[in-house]
Amino acid sequence: MPELPEVERARRLVKVCIDKKITKVCSVEQGGGSRDGQFDDKVVRATSATILEGKLCGRQCKDVSRKGKFLWLTFDNDTCLVIHFGMTGSLSVDGMKRLEYMDFKVDESWPPKYCKFEMVFDNSIKIAMTDARRLGRVELVEHPNPLSVSPLNKLGNDPIEEPMSSERFSELIRKRGTTLKALLLNQQMVYCGIGNCTLYHHSLCPLLTLTIHDRSFRAM
Repeated sequence: MPELPEVERARRLVKVCIDKKITKVCSVEQGGGSRDGQFDDKVVRATSATILEGKLCGRQCKDVSRKGKFLWLTFDNDTCLVIHFGMTGSLSVDGMKRLEYMDFKVDESWPPKYCKFEMVFDNSIKIAMTDARRLGRVELVEHPNPLSVSPLNKLGNDPIEEPMSSERFSELIRKRGTTLKALLLNQQMVYCGIGNCTLYHHSLCPLLTLTIHDRSFRAM
């Protein structure tokens, strides 16, 4: 599953669309997957492809932001396109190297296989969201700040953008009295964006019940 580092890489990749206008949107599946030509409303959360395309065409992207595993594009009409990758989601830019993941690969052709959503900007840059297992989502939020509405307003701190003091971290751990995995994988308890890969790469035992004296606590 893509975690914070992968989503941050995707954010930096698609920053090429900032200050550019959308000239075309395709929200039916492309690339030759089993649902090719169909509107996949499990991934693209909208009433219909036509309505979503109508709300996005002509809009200028003002910024690309991230919190935890969520990424969003902010447009000039105070709406945001919020993206979550789920298990196998990814963003790709035509002509640029695909992002790499441990558990899956993104097709090198264009549009890539399992492309659920594609935007074309006025500088001819094409951005596609792919998702083979259909556990990700793309949703248009009609609010200038998605952090103030669900589900983003329920997230814990972003460990990069909102690091907390060791005192605050230890206070939260004392209150929870749970295992390391339950604490860190719950995106609302302490931090958001952390997953199993993070635990593995930092050699943190997921079954530990933490106290402020544990070696795992000091490592974190």
